[in-house]
Amino acid sequence: MDTYIPVMTCLQFVFYMGWVKVIEGVLNPFGEEDDDFETNALIDRNIMGMMIVDQGYDRPPEVRRDPFWEEVQPLYSEETSRIRNNPPRGSLDPGRNVIHPECFNGRNLSSP
Repeated sequence: MDTYIPVMTCLQFVFYMGWVKVIEGVLNPFGEEDDDFETNALIDRNIMGMMIVDQGYDRPPEVRRDPFWEEVQPLYSEETSRIRNNPPRGSLDPGRNVIHPECFNGRNLSSP
């Protein structure tokens, strides 16, 4: 008795099952376990947020006075405004001692 092995059919089955696994990962990238993200809920929440923003685009709220309208809080107090602010100086700051390329013409590098 001769037995035949359908090689092409076996290959098709292997490739189809492989593509099913790939597509399963593409359709639900966060998985389907209990502790995974609920993809549909995330998409629904984002769509609802975008709808709220889109519907209120041309209707800004009116400007009203609040209880703190006249009260201005300075960014710095008088005490902290006297403290000298020393921002970081970069490597291209003109006040830094930098060796210029002109110094590399064979002379001593310590004397510019």
